Amino acid sequence: MKKVIRYFLFNLAALYLVEKYLGGVSYSSDYRVLAMAAGALTVALVVIRPIVKIVTLPINIITLGLFGSFINAALLYGVTFVVPKFTINPFTFAGLAYKGVVIPGFSVGVIGATIIIALLVSLVTSVLSWLTD
Repeated sequence: MKKVIRYFLFNLAALYLVEKYLGGVSYSSDYRVLAMAAGALTVALVVIRPIVKIVTLPINIITLGLFGSFINAALLYGVTFVVPKFTINPFTFAGLAYKGVVIPGFSVGVIGATIIIALLVSLVTSVLSWLTD
């Protein structure tokens, strides 16, 4: 039970941080919607993800685990159907230049935004899990 509560809190923090710094996630400025989305994402990751990973194991082996990020993105996209005011929107990255390193700007649609947001949520939850262990 502690593990599920930790996952919920990590997903809540990750969704909040991704929305604050990247955009693309909208929860109508209502923290109850954000909490419901984090709860639905936690249930999806704890209950549904292991089943989907077993079913898609051959594809995951062939892609050397890269298909797992698409599973996370699909589960995150599924959360947008379960939680009414939680949406993922297309966004534009303006670009970044720092000491000769240039990252060009780009625009992504809903599918690209879902994949990027799922990767960032996974990264933030992994870092938070690593810090608390």
